[in-house]
Amino acid sequence: DFILNLQDSQKIVIDCKVSLKNFEDFVNSKDKIMREKNLNKHIESVKKHITDLGSKNYSKLYKLENIQYVVMFMPFDACYLSVLEKENSSLLDLCFEKKILLAGPISIMSLIATATSIKNEKKNKSLVSKIVKEATAIYDKYTFLKKNLKKTIDSHKAHTNSLKQVINAAYGSNQSLEDKLV
Repeated sequence: DFILNLQDSQKIVIDCKVSLKNFEDFVNSKDKIMREKNLNKHIESVKKHITDLGSKNYSKLYKLENIQYVVMFMPFDACYLSVLEKENSSLLDLCFEKKILLAGPISIMSLIATATSIKNEKKNKSLVSKIVKEATAIYDKYTFLKKNLKKTIDSHKAHTNSLKQVINAAYGSNQSLEDKLV
């Protein structure tokens, strides 16, 4: 068994145990009637395995929480495609009811790629959120600095004007203190 870890601590269990005897008999049958019989045995074997997987307590078995689905992996795509071709509706209903997904080599890769993509997307969103937060903090500091720099310049101008008035009153005009003292 394998466990795919998804976002928000959700899990998908991949079970790789499936009987291939009936499928092998189906594929190797030369007689049309035997071929049909073996296909039906294979279908019943798959249904039984789906039911068995649906009744397994993976939460207890692997100490898992938040199990989304159990994937029933079949080593050949033809294993489950032959079943779906003949028993499409009833088999899919059974899978849905038991929270089982059927997969072969091709579809399991798509499932793993999708799970990886979802995890990467969440990681990217987290990074973007962090960048936005840091950029906002930098902008806020810039705004604060600009506002205080303007206040400082205005204060400096006011002090400069006051100093000029003091100098002018003391020394710089014909009405200055210096002129009156001399």
